[in-house]
Amino acid sequence: LLGALQSVQYYNGITYNAMGRPSIGLWLVAIKTILTLSVLFLNRLADFHQVVTAYILAQLAITPLSFGVVRYILGISFWRLASEIWPFSIAMALSYLCVVELRSTINLNGVSALIILVGCASTTYLAAALLLGGAQMKKAWRILRGGAWSSQVN
Repeated sequence: LLGALQSVQYYNGITYNAMGRPSIGLWLVAIKTILTLSVLFLNRLADFHQVVTAYILAQLAITPLSFGVVRYILGISFWRLASEIWPFSIAMALSYLCVVELRSTINLNGVSALIILVGCASTTYLAAALLLGGAQMKKAWRILRGGAWSSQVN
């Protein structure tokens, strides 16, 4: 989940740069870095699980601000943005819940557990994303294949 949100934040930074406003992305990265380092320093004596949780929450704390800034700069309404990302947010949540449930029921260690959990998470995410956000996925696939751009150029 964290990786997905960090990827979106990365693309938000590309958007700022493309619009000639790289300072916005720099400020957001600086805020995220200061927040993360502060949280890690405050939790330096905690156990591993608490440190990892604190790190994840610190990374996620900047997400609403990042989305808000992009939404404002691009002039996209909150509801339009929410309508585009809700299927994938639900798919991420279901994928996470699947991993949590599977972890509590299986007794595997090491690489075998990693393979099973990644497979479960990937399958759950892909199925939910296709069911809930099929139209958006088809649109993205056309863009990635070049269909959307090539039809506009010709």
